Amino acid sequence: MGTALESFIRNRNLFGPLFPAEVLRRGMAPIDLSTGNAGFGVEVYGSTDCFISYIRGWLSGRGVALAHGGYRERREMYARSPVFDAVGGPGGPRRIHMGLDFWGEEGTPVLAPCDGTVHSSAMNPAYGDYGATMVLRHEVGGFAFHVLYGHLSEEDLWREDGSVVRRGECVARFGGPSENGGWPPHLHLQVVMDMGDRRGDYPGVCSESELEHYSRNCPDPKWFCGL
Repeated sequence: MGTALESFIRNRNLFGPLFPAEVLRRGMAPIDLSTGNAGFGVEVYGSTDCFISYIRGWLSGRGVALAHGGYRERREMYARSPVFDAVGGPGGPRRIHMGLDFWGEEGTPVLAPCDGTVHSSAMNPAYGDYGATMVLRHEVGGFAFHVLYGHLSEEDLWREDGSVVRRGECVARFGGPSENGGWPPHLHLQVVMDMGDRRGDYPGVCSESELEHYSRNCPDPKWFCGL
């Protein structure tokens, strides 16, 4: 995100909540799924069932509805899928996460924090990929940007490209493993300034050699979702 947009949004109440009040009342807390978390190894992320149990136990232990985090987090868990083994340059396989994840219960509603239009949507069904994916385009104060919502329920992909969404509208729900790429239920939220010619998809994980480029085009989305 350019400094002009950062300056514009600072100290302005431009965006509503990403989740309904009843979800937010139950609370959320940051989670560490990085390579540095010794308790989160292949014995956990290598099995979808074990991964789901880990997330459920983590949430229950803290008494919250959502776990969040992961922007520019280095995660070895992407080794679970060949989707992330493509080499983007001398940096090697993709392991750096370029969005924010919100882990919770299947069916958790997701709201639009501001007015926008549907840029595109798609089913990306490969194991480890996004599964059901929707991209919204927003324009605030003359600044245009896109937000990718990944790992959704497939039933949420009914909107036509160009259709309008309103602030506070439920635009999606967390999908289950059979429709979200084989992951525990969660939302991958990623701001993308320039989508290029991509539709219904945009890389959410990059290699070390690509980090500078993706950091410019995919800024930390905390400002968009109230964190």
